[in-house]
Amino acid sequence: MGQDPRGFVHGPYRPDYVRMDDIQSRKRSRSQKFVRESVEWVMQDLIPALAEGYSTVIVATPLNTQCVASTLEKGSDEINAVKTFKYPAEEKGKPTWKDYFPASRLAKLKKTIGSTAYAQEYLLIPVALDERIFKEESIKSYQQEELKTLHFMCGNY
Repeated sequence: MGQDPRGFVHGPYRPDYVRMDDIQSRKRSRSQKFVRESVEWVMQDLIPALAEGYSTVIVATPLNTQCVASTLEKGSDEINAVKTFKYPAEEKGKPTWKDYFPASRLAKLKKTIGSTAYAQEYLLIPVALDERIFKEESIKSYQQEELKTLHFMCGNY
């Protein structure tokens, strides 16, 4: 990302295949400036420098609804959406990559990292930055017996 692809053009010869991986970090994906500059680079610098009939593969996790991957997938007033393929670790509760991510491992990962991070990283569901009110880790769960104690401590007895 960010290199000048025109440097690969030599006379009539242009690259016809580009592959990029991990095009954004979690921190940068929240920066509107970074997202705008990255999408602009893909659309105005990279694609125009490629040969006719080019193929471009961008491997990315849609980290949030406004990140580079999500913007390229949805398109905008300025750009057309790009063809997208998603390969989540599970579909309809069943593992899609049983050899690498059996159900037991997916369940353990979900319990360890939380359901929001799991949905983002393994189900490829981007987090809606502008719609989150509470962070999942801010919500505390209580057992029934703990609620009785809290009720008593608050003077409601």
